[in-house]
Amino acid sequence: MEPLEADATTPSFCMLELSVHGDDVVYAFLYHGTRFFVTITAEKLEGEGELLHQLNSFREDIDDPDNMFLLEEWVLGALDDFIRQAAPTRTADASKINTLLEYFSPLTFAFKLVNKKDHLCAIQECYNPNIHGDISP
Repeated sequence: MEPLEADATTPSFCMLELSVHGDDVVYAFLYHGTRFFVTITAEKLEGEGELLHQLNSFREDIDDPDNMFLLEEWVLGALDDFIRQAAPTRTADASKINTLLEYFSPLTFAFKLVNKKDHLCAIQECYNPNIHGDISP
């Protein structure tokens, strides 16, 4: 992700879920009130380059805070353009009160990460709580 401008506010970011399922990783986070579900499967990262090796490195020590931070940066880098459009940074003077509905049922997007010629690319999927899970109360 590109650095923020000096007068920009700090992004609102919260990891909701990070879990390993065999060779795959599921990562859910909230960014500026927008929820993102990201599925990373080893099968989709096979091919050119080191992407599969990077995923395996993350999976092997997923509980290490430094490793977790690197995984977050890796995922956010692949989603950067979409995130900037779907969940833009609010200006410092933009005071908006979230409703309980917005807080517990935010706009949600689902992605899978794939290897396209040694570049980590995010492919948007239709969000389905029955498939992707729903962590709303």
